[in-house]
Amino acid sequence: MLTATMLSLTRSIALRVPLVAFKATSPLVLQHRSHLLPSLSSYRALSTTPSLFATARARVKPKVKAKPKAKAKVKPKVKAKPKVKAKPKRKAAAKPKPKPKPKPSTRVPLILRPPKRPATPFVLFYNRTFPSPGSRPGGVMSSSKEAGTAWRRLTEAEKKPFQDEAKALLVDYYGKRDQWYKDPKNLQVLRTINKDRKKRGKKRIHAPATALPKRPLPAFMRFAQELRANDTVSPHNAPQGTDVPQIIWAARESGARWRALPASEKEKYIKAYLADFTKWKASSASANA
Repeated sequence: MLTATMLSLTRSIALRVPLVAFKATSPLVLQHRSHLLPSLSSYRALSTTPSLFATARARVKPKVKAKPKAKAKVKPKVKAKPKVKAKPKRKAAAKPKPKPKPKPSTRVPLILRPPKRPATPFVLFYNRTFPSPGSRPGGVMSSSKEAGTAWRRLTEAEKKPFQDEAKALLVDYYGKRDQWYKDPKNLQVLRTINKDRKKRGKKRIHAPATALPKRPLPAFMRFAQELRANDTVSPHNAPQGTDVPQIIWAARESGARWRALPASEKEKYIKAYLADFTKWKASSASANA
């Protein structure tokens, strides 16, 4: 609390020293004696006595320049020593694997195979003109070109002996081939050949149509064949003045008689066909197995 002496002294000093006109940010609180100095409640005065009042302006401290940061010392790069490659470790010698046993060959000897197709007329001419083409200069290629040129220069009369020989060999080949496929002993050989060809990615060999048993005639065809054999219905028996060919008339007449035939008489033709069909199916399946 301010005493009366101090207040009077302050008042006298305040009257002599001009006030600095600026608004106080935080007014001075004078408690119960504030009526003596009303001006001091809203303004601050500058006083030469530092013990009484603080300075009106806050003391501004001079800014101190920050010390420059010391640059980090860059260490000189040290070259890395080259890495020495480790010597590869020697692997222990692996034990030799046992060799696999050779599989039995499924190839059929040539003697047991079906007969081969005979040579053509040109091949017969080539074999006789150049008996040993490999020993000639230029080898087989040059010999084949010479043979082709010579064959084209021949006349038809000169080619005929080779053509007749080739036809005779072909007829003989067809007979032997059909006989080989019809033999039941060769069915297993044919299966072995086809099994081997399948392994090598080749097509199967099928028995030719001439070597296979013929498909049996149906019941109606058997009836028509019987009528023709008895000369009951045949093309030459067609009546005169018909507007259709004789063979068509015979087919129509056989069909009309078959439809008029009783079921009891048809049964014998049907049974004969079914019996022959069963045999044919079994034989054809075994030939193409």
